[in-house]
Amino acid sequence: MAIGIPSTAHVLDKAAAGERLYYDEMVHLAQTADLTQLSEAATVARQRHNPGQHITYLRRHATVQAIPINHAPATLGDGLALIDWLHRNYSPLAADCLRPTDLLRFAAHTPLRDVLRQLAAAGLRLVPGDEPDLLRLPACNSHCYTPCADQPVTAWFRVMREALKAGLDTTAAAVVTETTAPEDYVRHLHRIRILQDYALRTHGSGFLAFSVIPEQMSPIAHMRAVALARIFLDNIPYHQVRSVHHNPALLASAFSFGVDDVGAIGITTLYDASTPAAWATLETQVQQTIRAAGLFPARRDYAYNILNTLETDTYNELSAPISSQDYPVRLSLQEQQREPVLFQACLN
Repeated sequence: MAIGIPSTAHVLDKAAAGERLYYDEMVHLAQTADLTQLSEAATVARQRHNPGQHITYLRRHATVQAIPINHAPATLGDGLALIDWLHRNYSPLAADCLRPTDLLRFAAHTPLRDVLRQLAAAGLRLVPGDEPDLLRLPACNSHCYTPCADQPVTAWFRVMREALKAGLDTTAAAVVTETTAPEDYVRHLHRIRILQDYALRTHGSGFLAFSVIPEQMSPIAHMRAVALARIFLDNIPYHQVRSVHHNPALLASAFSFGVDDVGAIGITTLYDASTPAAWATLETQVQQTIRAAGLFPARRDYAYNILNTLETDTYNELSAPISSQDYPVRLSLQEQQREPVLFQACLN
């Protein structure tokens, strides 16, 4: 054990008490805690920050039969036209129809800040952060406060920062593999936590959810990554599991590692739509998996507002939904002392 790092038991006790963990403590936990310890700590964290027995999901209500372009939008004009067409023909998809890579493409000719301002005015509401091409973590020897230069993940943080400043909802994510070093993964989580603190205190809203995007990972490594994120990201309300809808056993196990959302069922992207019959069957399967775990399915909208729960076979309306605005900024003493350096490193 490194000098100055407390024992694994001490770090777990600190997490259980609701105290914020430092970067070095989290790396130590990632390296030493066993799966049971991580599951217990993540479950406590989930109940502290998002209490209850509901597992949320987003249901798509229809497919898109035709769109005005048959490729990823190349220009800001394409993006504005796409949002306008969707608003007139199928409004639910207009809210989150563009990805960070689309926005970076538009920003080649128009400042990113202006791109987001115009898209928000046109009706864009959410910038989904689960963009694998931008989120593959580089091996980086720099400290967590100093991002690696000229990496795609740095462009991702730039898009997210500007989206939050424009008042758009966003989600965060990380691509993790079997060989991702704990230091690299926790460094990425730390930068997300810094940006979330900054957004909450400056703009009043921030990332709605976080998800792990697994690539060539064993189920155990996947669940470890999910649990570590739930423990460390104490200012993001929803934690989502991806790509396991067709694996009921893995989906059910994720609920023991801090997961409270299973993502969208149906159309996964605008350009790859599944049929209504397929997602209706999948929705039933996901509901059954949630119930078999002793939990309750709850349908939500794109902004994670809960629409209704399925505690029985009939819908029951819920009270006020959980919002990222309910999460105060929680800076540790170390982070308060280094705040200017933190924000400059993360946001530039």
